[in-house]
Amino acid sequence: MLGGLIKDNGESSGSGLPGLHELPFIGNLFGSTIKANTRQELLVIITPRALRNEQDVLNLGEEIRNKMRAINEAYRL
Repeated sequence: MLGGLIKDNGESSGSGLPGLHELPFIGNLFGSTIKANTRQELLVIITPRALRNEQDVLNLGEEIRNKMRAINEAYRL
């Protein structure tokens, strides 16, 4: 692996009866808190290949194009 980037996000939100959910000790009886964490990772991976002739280059190009098409189809909204 060559390298990568990591992104961590944390979010917290609370709701409840105005004023009462903010009271110490008993505030939890009058409201709720939601915490969410997300993590995204981008990895850069290099795979060496020995290409002996022009046909190997053409085959590799076609293989990469097919993989990119499959990724586009999988994540198309």
